Amino acid sequence: MPIVLDKDPANGEWLLVAANDGCLPWLRNGLPRPPYWAFRQRNGKWYRDSIPDSFLMRQANLLVEFDVDDKAHREERKIEARKGLQDSRPRHPPQYSRIDAGFAGFEGCGRDQPSQQIGMNELDLGGFGTLQ
Repeated sequence: MPIVLDKDPANGEWLLVAANDGCLPWLRNGLPRPPYWAFRQRNGKWYRDSIPDSFLMRQANLLVEFDVDDKAHREERKIEARKGLQDSRPRHPPQYSRIDAGFAGFEGCGRDQPSQQIGMNELDLGGFGTLQ
């Protein structure tokens, strides 16, 4: 689930940070700590990358809650109201609210296993190159 999309202040490149709410994707994709994946756009291509320190603890700036019954013409009018509700009365997993540097992983999900190097054992992310 993408939660933050912003330009990295260090170099102006786009960075997308994604989270998930389950054990299996985390185990299948490198056990990152904190359990988020960063994707950086460089020269028109997206790469897996580490999360810059300046992004840690950032609030989500993308809508993570949606209504499958929404109609496009109504949705535009409600975007700001929905952003506010998403922050004040969340109906989503807490890791979707911000990039939480202290979130160690999922209970009963191998939290004691070490995080793996970016690009290693990322079974669902093989289409992305790495910058490291």
